[in-house]
Amino acid sequence: MGYRGKFGFFSWPTEWVNLDVWYAAVVNALADPDHYDRCEVVARAAGHGPLARLLLNLRGKYGASHVHVFAHSMGNVVVSEALRALPENDPVAAHYVACQSAEVASAYENLVRDTDGSVNLNPPSASPALGGPDRYTFGAAFVRDAAETGLTEGSNYHQGIASRLGIMANFYNGGDSALSKWDINQHLKPDHTAWLRDTAYSYELADDPSTNPARVRDRYLEDPSGLTGSNQRHELHWDIIPERHRILAFIVQARSRATGATIGVSGEFHGKAVNLSGEGYLFGGVHSAEFLGHTMGTRKFFQQMMQFFDLTRYDIQ
Repeated sequence: MGYRGKFGFFSWPTEWVNLDVWYAAVVNALADPDHYDRCEVVARAAGHGPLARLLLNLRGKYGASHVHVFAHSMGNVVVSEALRALPENDPVAAHYVACQSAEVASAYENLVRDTDGSVNLNPPSASPALGGPDRYTFGAAFVRDAAETGLTEGSNYHQGIASRLGIMANFYNGGDSALSKWDINQHLKPDHTAWLRDTAYSYELADDPSTNPARVRDRYLEDPSGLTGSNQRHELHWDIIPERHRILAFIVQARSRATGATIGVSGEFHGKAVNLSGEGYLFGGVHSAEFLGHTMGTRKFFQQMMQFFDLTRYDIQ
């Protein structure tokens, strides 16, 4: 397509299972149900540290206007955590394409109030997975009562990451087969299986003595494997980075679908979106169609991406 610039690839030490082979998927789900969530912890750590530093180095070498970021699936967890770790209003890249993102849609959306002034706990991206806390929509400082009404403060988890970029866009596919399994995983949190080797996670509302007794705070608990000794249950703290990543991966249920399967994600995307299930993209339900498809089937996708990155001046035919 005429692109002659440099191309870099960032990888992180995640795990993998071939979900396209049905028996491998079933065996993995039964024998290692925490597999995906364990990978998510690694992804968040890789973004918060290594990728954040790399983006700063690339900006220093080429300038933010010449750095463009593309991420696929869980790679968007990595990129979003990297942007979150960087200073606001200090762009490190010109564009960011979030393709079939496995990050929570409500993590990017603004806090919305209903006409009576109460907080809307069901934004446009909401799904039926409504149990447990909602750290994706509301930030670390938010306070609530036991009925989850009367919220007065807080923000979406990734609030402000758009200020680290020129433009970010959601390339979504509502029929993505892998992201439908992502929904199931959210329903199964907190992770607490019957296997002895597994760490058990739990969540509860605890009275917060620093505020009105009618108010509560989130309490996240981790109980390491019984094989390590007697019960070692202890609290995880949101404000400690490694523990926050475990809280998000193992305990907090998303109250929305994955970004990459959701139309109309608001907030940080500012309405920039491409529907990959639309005419000419030929994605179907394939999660990695841009990599697995044939040249003619993926051509429109790469034309669209290059146009968004402003790497081509011709119109899509």
